[in-house]
Amino acid sequence: MFNAGELADSWTMQQEAFELGELIGDPRLTRVALTNLGIVATARGDHEAARGLHLRALAMAAMGREPRAIAECLEELAVTESGSGHHERAARLLGAAGQIRDDVGSPIPKVDAHRIEAAAAAIEQAMGRELFETATTAGRAMRSDQVMTYARSANAPTPAAPAP
Repeated sequence: MFNAGELADSWTMQQEAFELGELIGDPRLTRVALTNLGIVATARGDHEAARGLHLRALAMAAMGREPRAIAECLEELAVTESGSGHHERAARLLGAAGQIRDDVGSPIPKVDAHRIEAAAAAIEQAMGRELFETATTAGRAMRSDQVMTYARSANAPTPAAPAP
């Protein structure tokens, strides 16, 4: 994991990469920087910011029709959702990402595998094996438009509980 100084340095470097991507009009660099900013925000415990960054990256990946990038964005969003305690949502997102990866023959890159696998294990432990498998299976069954709608719904505010 990062220490505080590494998080600050990582944030600064990824912010610079994002700005450069925007400046030169490189959507891939911009998307990767957004994803990395989201990873740093998650490590900082700022799940709301991370969710927003991952959703922006996901929108760019979808516009570019990049299935591998879409899967990556869904995985990182799942890690963030798990950190927020939204384990079922995280499991569904992991299931959807896994199906996309299977469809295009693109396994999780080794550099990311430990973080994603650790998150999946934590989600499974929090939910229990049966509920985890049910949720990931449901995620795998989603059509691409359903996955995008489901992922974006994570950004919707939770309605307040009615007053007693």
